[in-house]
Amino acid sequence: MKRIVLFLASIIVVQVCANAAPNYNGFSAGYTICNDNRDFGLGLEASTPRIAVGFIDLGARAHIFNNWYSGITTKTKTEDWTPYQNLKFGLFAGNADFAGCVRPYGELGAVMVMTNSDFAKDAQEYGIYGNFGLEFKTMDGDKSPVLYFIEMGANGIFTNSTADRMPAEPLYFHGFRSAAGIRWYF
Repeated sequence: MKRIVLFLASIIVVQVCANAAPNYNGFSAGYTICNDNRDFGLGLEASTPRIAVGFIDLGARAHIFNNWYSGITTKTKTEDWTPYQNLKFGLFAGNADFAGCVRPYGELGAVMVMTNSDFAKDAQEYGIYGNFGLEFKTMDGDKSPVLYFIEMGANGIFTNSTADRMPAEPLYFHGFRSAAGIRWYF
């Protein structure tokens, strides 16, 4: 019974929020699925309100991701998915709203990768990242509190970021990045 009440209450809350006009320059939270140089990842993000600076809006965004490196491990000698994490903190900018439903933006910031000792000797790696993305409104006008997004960009680590405990010592995390997800604006 509690589950049914909770489910019905959540439907009502979502419906009320969907009818309220969101603040696209306010706080946002999101969920991301990504591919960082062939490494699958899932993440959460939070953004500050945007601040208008001339003709552009600026804001800050923080991400936490759990990635999985796919490779032959030295322990099992078989193909395995090995988890590692990364934290990102950056600035984003954008102001255009094309056709009332698409918003482009750019993002640049710092990244800290917490590696897994199963595939790398270094416990942490540091670097930068950059993305270009598009947000898509899910409803007409300004009533859509949920926006879908797609991003493409790159991660750059200041050191080699090789899986030095794996055969052939391949790169991980470093390089081209693609992502998609959902953002909820408050």
